[in-house]
Amino acid sequence: KDYYNDYRKSLFAYTYCKGGWDCLRHYEIIANRCIPYFLDLDACPHNSLLTFPKDLVLKSMQELDEGTLTFEKYRNYLMQIFSHARLNMTCISAAKYFINKMAQRNNHSNHLNSKPKVLMINVGSVNYSRETLSIGLIQYLGSNYTDFPRNRNLYDGNEFTYTGVVSDKEMDRSNIKKNIQAKEYDYIVIANIDHGAKLKLSKIPFWRVILKNYDMSKIAFIFGGDQSPCVNSSSCPTGETLQYFLQYGVCFVRESYDSFEGLAMADWPRFAEIRKSQWERKIKMISNHPTAKVDWLPNYC
Repeated sequence: KDYYNDYRKSLFAYTYCKGGWDCLRHYEIIANRCIPYFLDLDACPHNSLLTFPKDLVLKSMQELDEGTLTFEKYRNYLMQIFSHARLNMTCISAAKYFINKMAQRNNHSNHLNSKPKVLMINVGSVNYSRETLSIGLIQYLGSNYTDFPRNRNLYDGNEFTYTGVVSDKEMDRSNIKKNIQAKEYDYIVIANIDHGAKLKLSKIPFWRVILKNYDMSKIAFIFGGDQSPCVNSSSCPTGETLQYFLQYGVCFVRESYDSFEGLAMADWPRFAEIRKSQWERKIKMISNHPTAKVDWLPNYC
């Protein structure tokens, strides 16, 4: 609660790219009606933060830096950013995007903006891309959504923003293998695929049954980790992982880069810490920020 209240009391909140450009922190800031002060946002690759209101955030930051941001302008920016987020950055909007993309891939015009049956196979580590998509699918599809095995990080406790938002009390996980064999599900999602780990397909629950009964156009893999693939490079290690899974299904990637400068480092956590230190030094450099010109600004986080 203190974490959220800090954002609610602030008009701007620092955020930055660490392991990846996309981060749950950006969404938490906006959800608490605060504008992200996003360091070097103008350098974000075009295939990252696709639903993020980059232009609005950049404009509000520019006016703040120039000392020309009036309170009325601030309120207008905040209203536009928050409205954009409600339309494009919610769990349900992610679920609808996923369903519509799968429907288009399969020429299922009847599934566009409809409620097909979806099975989520949970593999890999905890990741908000999978968890928030799961929440959206549960909220939108209701009983037409099933996951296996049970994702306790999603349903139990309160350690993450997304934990405990939805319930699985009414979810029926019996006869999943028979349902796959009978093609009861319209689409099967497998998540989270970690770019840095080589997941053996044989370790995916029901994989052989899925492969036998479903076309690759109805199988989806979610790549939600920070170590994002390079779409234009076959020699990029994370790109190789993506190309491998593309042989078996449709891949949804949280973000991607055009090159792999810095991405091939074996010690990814160390790489992320280096980037974090760079941004923290930059935040200290902004200590003499021209916000002093904006006399109505009571709290700059």
